[in-house]
Amino acid sequence: MKKLGLMILTTVCLGLLPAACRDKPEKPSPTRPLTQTELWERAQTEGTIESLEAYLDAYPEGERSLEAKRALRELWDHRAGGMTAQELSRLTAVLETDQGTIRIRFFAEDAPNTARNFIKLAMSRFYDGLVFHRVIADFVIQTGCPDGTGRGGPGYTIPAEFNSRPHLRGTVAMARTSDPNSAGSQFYICLSEQEQLNNRYTVFGQVIEGMETVDKISGLPTHRTRLSRGIEPPADIRDQDLDRPLAPPRINRIYLESW
Repeated sequence: MKKLGLMILTTVCLGLLPAACRDKPEKPSPTRPLTQTELWERAQTEGTIESLEAYLDAYPEGERSLEAKRALRELWDHRAGGMTAQELSRLTAVLETDQGTIRIRFFAEDAPNTARNFIKLAMSRFYDGLVFHRVIADFVIQTGCPDGTGRGGPGYTIPAEFNSRPHLRGTVAMARTSDPNSAGSQFYICLSEQEQLNNRYTVFGQVIEGMETVDKISGLPTHRTRLSRGIEPPADIRDQDLDRPLAPPRINRIYLESW
């Protein structure tokens, strides 16, 4: 009986061999990368955050990239707009710069609309490639101007959300003009406590990692530091541009992490 059972089992296995144990089929060839046109057509057809990001990852520059960024901004405006302050507070913005990485925690319960605006701009690649155009030792480093001059913005402004958060070392807040409701995309990071700014600018975050990068940026030479050593700036540098670094550091990319 044991031999018969073994024989039957062997026969069954042999009978299955043609169907289940035949030579393995050849592995399919790796999928070829999509061309720029194909990526763009997919982004237009699907219109999703993922498809637009895929196009921008491959082709970050050009007219189509600008169009993709505008579409991303609309999508992220909707997504961030639907997030509660509690959900926003669980996000961390990671700034990858050419000087190092900076991580920022949001104070979304104190400035929810400002946090949403920052996320919308960051995730639509608005900040990619922008420089730190203003560096003042023991005060702030500032970025977020698309023109790199300190006089540009995203094309709109947002209402102020002044709150009780103090300006401490590592505080992140929105820059503005004399109009309280003139903030748009520019923000600064404090290098030390700045009590005189409290309740006058919208504080929306705090550096939780990477202050060594902030300090590295703050130590870069500017036209003002050269002027203090008797070196005159170029003729095209105006007084308001003296705090611009000689070689302005850049934001390479901003992305989000949850915690």
